[in-house]
Amino acid sequence: MRIIKPQQLIVLKSGYQIGQESFLGISVVAGCYLSRPDQFATEAKIWHAWSRAPHMMSVLDCAEPKPHAEYLLAGWVLRDPPATHAEVSIAVGRLRKSWHIVGDREAGRLSPEPFTRMPLDHPQGWCGENGRLNPAGKPLANIEIAGEPLTCKLGAATPVPHHFPERDIYLQPVRAEMNGAAYRDTVFPGLPENIDPRYFQMAAAEQWLNAPEWPDDVALTLTGFNNDSEVNCTLPAVRAVVLARNGDKPVEPVRLERKTLWLLPDSDLALIIFTGRLPLDDALDESVSLIMAGLDAVQAPRTAQYYAGIVTRRTATDAPPLSFLYDPELMPEGAALDVIASAEQHPDSAEAPHGPQDPAIARDFYQQIQQLIAADHARPEPLSARDFTDCHLPGTPDALSLLRQHSLLEDKTFSALTLSQLHGKTFRRCRFSQVSFLAATLQQCRFEHCSFDQCCWQGSRLEGVQFEHVTLTACDLRSAHWQQVSAQYFNAERCLLGEIRCDNCQWTHCQFVKCDLAQSRWHDNHWRGVSLDESQLPAAQLLHSTLTQCLFNQCDAAQLQMTRVTATATSLLGGNWQKSAFSECQLVSLTAALESDFTGVHFSHCWLQKMGFKGGILPEALLEHCVVEEGNFDRCRLTGSRFLRCDMAGSRWKDARLENTYWLDSSLQQGQFYRANLCAAHFRDCNLIGASLARTRCDRATQFSDCLLEGATRLPALPPDMPKKRGSV
Repeated sequence: MRIIKPQQLIVLKSGYQIGQESFLGISVVAGCYLSRPDQFATEAKIWHAWSRAPHMMSVLDCAEPKPHAEYLLAGWVLRDPPATHAEVSIAVGRLRKSWHIVGDREAGRLSPEPFTRMPLDHPQGWCGENGRLNPAGKPLANIEIAGEPLTCKLGAATPVPHHFPERDIYLQPVRAEMNGAAYRDTVFPGLPENIDPRYFQMAAAEQWLNAPEWPDDVALTLTGFNNDSEVNCTLPAVRAVVLARNGDKPVEPVRLERKTLWLLPDSDLALIIFTGRLPLDDALDESVSLIMAGLDAVQAPRTAQYYAGIVTRRTATDAPPLSFLYDPELMPEGAALDVIASAEQHPDSAEAPHGPQDPAIARDFYQQIQQLIAADHARPEPLSARDFTDCHLPGTPDALSLLRQHSLLEDKTFSALTLSQLHGKTFRRCRFSQVSFLAATLQQCRFEHCSFDQCCWQGSRLEGVQFEHVTLTACDLRSAHWQQVSAQYFNAERCLLGEIRCDNCQWTHCQFVKCDLAQSRWHDNHWRGVSLDESQLPAAQLLHSTLTQCLFNQCDAAQLQMTRVTATATSLLGGNWQKSAFSECQLVSLTAALESDFTGVHFSHCWLQKMGFKGGILPEALLEHCVVEEGNFDRCRLTGSRFLRCDMAGSRWKDARLENTYWLDSSLQQGQFYRANLCAAHFRDCNLIGASLARTRCDRATQFSDCLLEGATRLPALPPDMPKKRGSV
């Protein structure tokens, strides 16, 4: 899923199911300053402030369907000099709450201990008789609601945990139903259809507004949090906007309500949370491919077409690389914004400002972004033949003489020449057309902003050569041997690189388009930002190398071998990877999707972290002695695959085809096999503790031999005649 948003907003999402209806809950969080409510803080500032506030239930928002708007508060009561008692109050619109704060007390001692800071959280509240009111509280509370008896209400204004009686009471009427077979077979893991929606309220009841959302203008008053301080402000009249795309469909608006207000007085912040939902086929449905979030002034709303235009521009293949940084187009026009333009401005930095940022910093930052975007639009096309000086050398002897006389050649065109040996030469903005480097030796040479058209490098030997902003078109590099070559912005198109050997080479922001790299060998190479598009790599070898942020798009990599390769943030999109082999590799944040064909792939002694094979084709695959962390095999075709002695705890296999698979001595603890096809699958000596086997398809040949199944959910498959019920908004 792609999320388009400014750095001043947070997007939260959560799938949930009520009865047979499923939804994707979406919340948009905007943070403004209590001392300057018309200025918006960054996402990083919001998370930093919220993480420092006292709250035993560390949940900002669940994006669930609350029937009432509500407010929450997490903060400290500060006193200097120390005090034994304090009076604190808050007013949020029409809602009022006052506290009497008392220092720590012990039984048998009359006077409380003085305090300089006291958290307003549930552990400081009264526990109630036998802990029934507040399981986290204490007999001698620090927090008392002014004018209320101790037995009446929870003291703190922080989120109420689900197991507290204040919240659990709304689950009690359906608890018996949730213990029944009908619920387990047809609704689990969702909640019953008739659950009281007040169960989703995170705040205590006296913090609810008798309305589904807060009005546009909400006045706040906070008194006594820092000595005798009083803060008065009115929250900005803004409304969040969300457009979402389901699959390949056009983006559509999502209806949002101003549902929750969070107050963080220690950080001078108020958070406004807008919540809505999208219907899904099931709670684990991941068909929503894009969410765009913005913020509008209530008095100056912008149209859905305006925001759809932003989505179109930012998702275009030729979008300027810095366009996603221009936040003002997604925030209220003319609003004051915080930005993080440098590491010093990040809230984790000791140099970061504690309060609102000078608005001039954001104005300067976004002006620079606009200038860079404009410069990108005005950037000239890559150099072509007509851009070079027409300087054809009249014969090989003259060319060799020129090369002997000069170590630096600029703006020259070399054509129909044969060069056999070059050492220590630098070429800038030169064009090589039909030049033969056949079996040539190049040492310590440098090529900058050069192009090579139909040049022959076959059998060449390069050592210590540097390429920077170089283009190769229709060149032949077969059987070449390159050592310690450094290439930056090296682009090869329709080139032959079969059986090329590259040892100890560096490749940065390089591209190979429709190239043939069959049986090529890459040893001790470092690839960063390398892209291979529609290229051929059958039987290629990558050995002892690193790949970072690389892309293999629609490549034929059948029987490719990777040995002791570390690949990070790399994508294998589509293409043929049949019978490829990965041995002793570390693959982190690797995505293999879009119908990539991995039939017969072999992973041996690999560490796969955050591996995404969603929708992949992996029949007859073999994984042995592998560690898979956060693996995603949803909707994969794995028929006939084998998993031998692997640690795959917590991996996802939703809707996967696992017929005739064999699993031996593997850890699948808490694995998600929801609706997977396990017909004729055999699990032997496997750990399936806590795994979800809900609605899996099994048959008489499905076996669980000597497996650990404690806590596993094993329910019948969804009957074929029971239609899915898509949630409706």
